[in-house]
Amino acid sequence: MVIKDKSKKKRLGIFLLLALLLLLGGAVGRKLFFNQTAENSLETEGVSWEGKKETSSKAKPSSIAIPGYDSMTLKAGSLEQAVNFYNPEENDCYFKISLKLPDETTIWASKLIEPGNGLYEIKLEQMVAAGEYENALLEYQCFTFDEKQSELNGSAIKLKLIFQ
Repeated sequence: MVIKDKSKKKRLGIFLLLALLLLLGGAVGRKLFFNQTAENSLETEGVSWEGKKETSSKAKPSSIAIPGYDSMTLKAGSLEQAVNFYNPEENDCYFKISLKLPDETTIWASKLIEPGNGLYEIKLEQMVAAGEYENALLEYQCFTFDEKQSELNGSAIKLKLIFQ
């Protein structure tokens, strides 16, 4: 197709440029609209859980089962730790789990963990010296499955952290 009239070429060029801008604008808008903030983005972790499964109470159909611990032994002077953290498969929510020292310093926090998944290994945010830390906290935040990921009831379990 050969267009000889300069004004027709100019109009065609403007039309094509506008069409390209609309396509790019739509793609950018779609990305911004459908992407959520980093706080609520669906970034999960964990593997299908086959480990030890204990909960602090018998979960009722409308409640959330929370694994409980009296104490936990970890390696002193190491960031890499072996753990037994999981979200029981009967739950209808995501978990975010945090491990805190008695002064409430967070030494580890998970991403979202789906029901039936858990973690066997974690990496602490800082090294912890050998010793026993009474009244450390294992915190569970629970979130809905919908796109809002609204926070549900959670739990903070006091436990003794033993670093040896």
